[in-house]
Amino acid sequence: MVEGKSNLFLCGGQAKIEKIYVLCDHSAKCIEKNVLKEILTKQKAEVVGMILTMEREEYEELLKNEFREEGLAEGLREGSEREAERLNKLNMRLLSENKLEELKRASQDREYQKTLLQEYGL
Repeated sequence: MVEGKSNLFLCGGQAKIEKIYVLCDHSAKCIEKNVLKEILTKQKAEVVGMILTMEREEYEELLKNEFREEGLAEGLREGSEREAERLNKLNMRLLSENKLEELKRASQDREYQKTLLQEYGL
């Protein structure tokens, strides 16, 4: 299980890899100096697992945020395209019916434009 977590951890970049090496180095020095030697030796796998789990969770949160932002941007882009299509259709209908005054007013008055979009079923 730690192996799968370490693969996710490695996706986090060189800085995170260096951080784990520093932690391991500190642990090794503590063991050499008999500081927390028993705990660090017996629970080494658990400590490493906790570190990797924290790193994995941080990485997953970064991914979620990135995907959320991408989804939001895509949604806004699609919404803008649809709105532009609706307005172009309205403009074409008004031009084809030679309603130039309505077209002019709709381009200056958003509420009137909304009314026309509704009237034309767009």
